[in-house]
Amino acid sequence: MKKLFTLLVIIVITGSVFSQSPQKMSYQAVVRNASGVLVTNQIVGLRISILRGTPTGTVVYQETYNPKPQTNTNGLLTVEIGSGTASIGTFSSIEWATGPYYLKTETDPTGGTSYTISGTSQLLSVPYALHSKTAAALTVAYPETDPVFEVHPASGVTTALIGNWNTAYSWGNHAGLYRPVSYVPAWAEVTGKPVFATVATSGNYNDLINKPAPYVAGAGIAISGSTISANLSLQVSTDGDLLTLTPGNSVYVPGISNANSPVPIVTSKAVTNITATKAYGSGNVLFYGATAITETGICWSLNQPPTVADSYVVSGVYDGDFICVLDGLTANTIYFARAYAKTAGNAYYGETVMFTTSDIIPIPTLTTTEVSGITETTALSGGYISADGGSAVTARGVCWSTSPAPTTASSKTTNGTGNGLFTSVMTGLTLNTKYYVRAYATNANGTNYGPELFFKTAGILPTVTTDVPAAVTAGTATLGGNVTAQGSTAVTDRGVCLSTSANPTISDLKVASGTGIGSFSTSNAKLKPNTSYYVRAYATNSVGTSYGQNQQLTTLDAYYESFETDFPGGSTGAWGIITGDAVEGYFFLYSNQDGAMAILTRTLLNPGQISYWSRNYHSTINTGYHSNTIFYIDDIEQTLTNSSTWLQKSFPVTAGTHTFKWVLDETSGEAWVDYIIMPK
Repeated sequence: MKKLFTLLVIIVITGSVFSQSPQKMSYQAVVRNASGVLVTNQIVGLRISILRGTPTGTVVYQETYNPKPQTNTNGLLTVEIGSGTASIGTFSSIEWATGPYYLKTETDPTGGTSYTISGTSQLLSVPYALHSKTAAALTVAYPETDPVFEVHPASGVTTALIGNWNTAYSWGNHAGLYRPVSYVPAWAEVTGKPVFATVATSGNYNDLINKPAPYVAGAGIAISGSTISANLSLQVSTDGDLLTLTPGNSVYVPGISNANSPVPIVTSKAVTNITATKAYGSGNVLFYGATAITETGICWSLNQPPTVADSYVVSGVYDGDFICVLDGLTANTIYFARAYAKTAGNAYYGETVMFTTSDIIPIPTLTTTEVSGITETTALSGGYISADGGSAVTARGVCWSTSPAPTTASSKTTNGTGNGLFTSVMTGLTLNTKYYVRAYATNANGTNYGPELFFKTAGILPTVTTDVPAAVTAGTATLGGNVTAQGSTAVTDRGVCLSTSANPTISDLKVASGTGIGSFSTSNAKLKPNTSYYVRAYATNSVGTSYGQNQQLTTLDAYYESFETDFPGGSTGAWGIITGDAVEGYFFLYSNQDGAMAILTRTLLNPGQISYWSRNYHSTINTGYHSNTIFYIDDIEQTLTNSSTWLQKSFPVTAGTHTFKWVLDETSGEAWVDYIIMPK
């Protein structure tokens, strides 16, 4: 059972016993809701009842409060019992000596009259001080020192006087003089009745003259207008309930004044489904009144009481329950709202209810669909919106970018509105490019995004074939291929690549041979004698590199020198081995002194040819001068080279013993020699 949780209850009797001023009890309680959470800084609806005998006994007094009390920052509520608007009995008429009595509290934390939290506790010794007022008379003029009424006037009552009283009573029937306090005499029992026209004979209220104009008697009582000059209390039910009417107001008594209510009767209900920006207010039209209702709705404001001059929304319902959406609210804010009904241009209101918006702004919840159907310039994605965040989704789609965390400021699609699944087509993409994509959904509170995904657009590689190797020697071969299609973009590099393992790539030995499509060939490969190679043609565009099929070759057996270890003897002069931009491997033969010679003597068993690579460096100091490398076979000059880049030279040789010599000619220059090959 839901209860009013209190940490502290204090009841204090106020008012003077002697002067008989209104008695009150000061009441304090800490208020918590049904979940045990403190209700702080909030107007609450409160009804106090005093029950006699048991916790469920007869209600001898009941009251509510207007204005309604408000809790403080600690959830403490303070009221004075006896100062509220009584709906049952009067506080001053409670006979405290006939107890025990119980105090019942009923609370509506939303400030209305839907009392969802209640509790009952017994009133102990403190309230019985109210009963002590009856003993005060003993201490005024006749103290307790006169227990036999020697001083009191009653001491003068003699037996004779009592006899005279009994004789007087026998003169007639005086029963009417000794009725209970609650007895109401009939009109016929009243003596000395004034003449009220025909009312004496008709007994009809309508026959009275000079009746107050605003008061109408009939099936019930309804009072309106502004002519009441003083508060008026009328008995309106056989149970003794009192209805207090304040000047200038109208009153509705359920079950009594329904048919005679001149104005609409509307009530407010608690505000529900509260978010940061939206809530649902509701009301109920109980009765139309004398004039047709033209509009109903809910009005709200930061201040109370709200009116139709503040924010409001029309319901369109003129009878019974209605509900309205209060939109455009501010997060974490206290609002006051109430139902209203209009008739003949006037607005009539229900009670004010208070509510607080959430501090969390709700935006849609969604996911991003996996990317599919990827081409060079298009791709498919989308998303699924599982919740709109309390506000309709007005835009949805996907957004993408080449950078992470794309937003709706990036490229995007627009794919309708509302919740559920949607599909998006991304267009205008760049081929072979990585993109980031995520779904988005927008409602009145903002835009939210699904998880981020990434994908890469497609690209077409070139198509290339590999030629069969030709003219294979100990150190060279004619290699090539054919680019039959460029793919997505132009071919920027092509050639052959070689390795002693299958499927060589451009990370292995590579010999470039131009750009574009078509056939190509090269004989510039620096091969090792008596070695098996795998060869593949390659072609590269912006998408990547593609390869032709594997081809194989084996070079002829021969003697070769790459200077990776040492010059094989027979050298004279200032030639040496250094590392650098070698033709093959890491080392080559080097000299920078004029006349330096490198001599190599070999006996060849087979005829063939000798080849080597040569390069010269020309000093900028001696402009017009060049360093030359002169090559001799058996002291016969074969060629003079002065190329600043590596250049291959080849000469025929016969079987037999031969002397090969390289000589640096000219000063201020350098000569390089590498990768010497000759028959064995």
